Amino acid sequence: MYPTSAMFGFRVAFAALAVALLFGLRSGGDDPFVTVGQSSSAAVLTVHNGSDACAASFVVVVGAGPAGLAVSARLLHAGIPFALLERSDTAGSSWRSRYDRLHLHTHRDSSALPFLAFPDYFPTYVSAHDLADYYSGYAQLLLGPHLHLRTAVVAVRRVGERWDVTAEDGRVWRASALVVATGQEGTPHVPALAGLEQFGGTVLHSSRYHNGAPYRGARALVVGMGNSAAEISMDLHEHGAPRPVENTRPLA
Repeated sequence: MYPTSAMFGFRVAFAALAVALLFGLRSGGDDPFVTVGQSSSAAVLTVHNGSDACAASFVVVVGAGPAGLAVSARLLHAGIPFALLERSDTAGSSWRSRYDRLHLHTHRDSSALPFLAFPDYFPTYVSAHDLADYYSGYAQLLLGPHLHLRTAVVAVRRVGERWDVTAEDGRVWRASALVVATGQEGTPHVPALAGLEQFGGTVLHSSRYHNGAPYRGARALVVGMGNSAAEISMDLHEHGAPRPVENTRPLA
């Protein structure tokens, strides 16, 4: 297995998110955008019609992960028209394929997106699966018609002072600003190791790891020592993968 970058995550069930909206945010009336000592309305923005006049104050955000969602919420809060484009069928979709034991490594109080804090009864460190639910609910409840799911961007072109953003289905958005929030972990990196093709065992990238159950009783080598590598190593141990015999030798 070849884990690479650290993966963080936290979980919030959609039902709990609805409860948070009913009880945690009701003090701000019908406005979901309530901050400490400050309130604002969720602006009803004009739909972008593709014209240069509309494009002069329009922003396109590509990617509905945490960064794209946070930027979009700030744009909505400021009353700036925008479109949020996401290639998957839900916001935060990449967090649904993480390994089972993945939990947030940072405190929940500093990990929520703008304008929607976690309720006090959520655990300190929540799981990746529930984080995905939180992201999906956040997008649906707060960003509404500005979110375009199943919209894969295939081309971005600078036209004068504007950006033309083209989707796979042929739709084009013209905007004055472009935010690329596609993340840095979308393409797994498996290093080219000499002799790997002759190895008779299983070679698995951390992005394809789910849990250690299939490796019970098997010796495993984890390459790397980032967060994902450390967690997967612990998971393998807890699922009964034995400690290897000390038959290694230093590299030349």
